[in-house]
Amino acid sequence: MRESPTERAAVKYCHEQAGLTVKIQGTKGWPDRIFVPWRGAPIWCEFKATSGRLSPMQKHIRDELLLRGIIVHTVKSIKQFKEIYGRI
Repeated sequence: MRESPTERAAVKYCHEQAGLTVKIQGTKGWPDRIFVPWRGAPIWCEFKATSGRLSPMQKHIRDELLLRGIIVHTVKSIKQFKEIYGRI
């Protein structure tokens, strides 16, 4: 599994802000990454191309996480990621 340019840019931005991140691998349908800002709640992200859509399994996992109070952000640009990161 390779990282998208947006995902790479988000990781770089997170590290520049003294945040931490972990890539979730080997678990079909789960979000791509969890970002942990220096201060604030973890940010769960699924990265997609501009025209990309969530698969049925990704929608199912997203909905299950939401039932547990976890919001999964579908991120399609670095601008969008920075806006999400800045709100936390």
